[in-house]
Amino acid sequence: MSNFVKHSLKPSIALVGCGDWGKNIARTLAGLEALGAIVDPTSTGLEKELRVPDLTFDQCLKDPSISAVVIATPTPTHFDLAHRALTAGKHILVEKPLATETRQVRTLLKLAKKNHRILMVGHLLIYHPAFQKIAEWVDSGKIGDVLQIQTYRMNLGKVHLHESVTWDLGPHDLSMVFALMKGSKLKKFSAHGKAHITPHHDTNVIFLEFEKGISAQVNLSRLHPWKEQRLVVIGTKGVAVFDDTKPWSEKATFYKSHAVLAEGKVTLTKDDRGEPFPLEPAEPLRLELQHFIQCIEKNQDPLTSAESALEAISLLNKIEKFHS
Repeated sequence: MSNFVKHSLKPSIALVGCGDWGKNIARTLAGLEALGAIVDPTSTGLEKELRVPDLTFDQCLKDPSISAVVIATPTPTHFDLAHRALTAGKHILVEKPLATETRQVRTLLKLAKKNHRILMVGHLLIYHPAFQKIAEWVDSGKIGDVLQIQTYRMNLGKVHLHESVTWDLGPHDLSMVFALMKGSKLKKFSAHGKAHITPHHDTNVIFLEFEKGISAQVNLSRLHPWKEQRLVVIGTKGVAVFDDTKPWSEKATFYKSHAVLAEGKVTLTKDDRGEPFPLEPAEPLRLELQHFIQCIEKNQDPLTSAESALEAISLLNKIEKFHS
């Protein structure tokens, strides 16, 4: 996994969509001295606070001083906005998911390559220092051979009526699973979702099986009474845990474990104390946006490229069809 460094002068980037998450993006871009404009039909007053123009999307695309856009609008609008921005010659970062269909992703990929533009997906957790540490432990063999990955993304909070929990929360965890399983082919999947209070699934448990018998279980819920945001990677030598609800000194923890064969029985044991790896506090969103800027400046492929989103979006669509 890559390391992310702090940059100085930045290109001028317009934020498209200034909702709850968009406001965080706007303030972070402003802090990086890279916010060039805000595009949102409903003025929030944030453009005045941050002293940037309030533009329409057409004005943004025609403005030669705007070199890139970050799209943070509802999922169904992503493809059209991204297509128009790439056609206008802008570099783009699109919040997850990049699009709703794989054919749309391939169209955007083709257009980005044709126009020599950066096309990046906002898979935020890939840039989290704790995930970076877990990935390092996996790559170095610290946990041994990976046996299973478990993720838990649950909370009681805002519900998006236009999409299921699978599309709302699933891309976060699936992006981490596929990043850790790079090079290993997904063989089959199953899913068990349920719509309780909306027309779409509010809970879902997704089972994935990769080559070499490696499995993953993704647990999603927007009805859970408390917040759980955990990634657990179980290996033959230990268990790596990324718990984003913990303080920075405990977000990434390694537990040694081993199997003991005695009297025809296998006993699995682990060190209950664990070895937390102290991390320097860092805002994942800032790291992600720094990386986007770096990719623009150096004309390099982003860590969370559109190619990396293809497998997850393909799976998301299969899961929805599996339930229908």
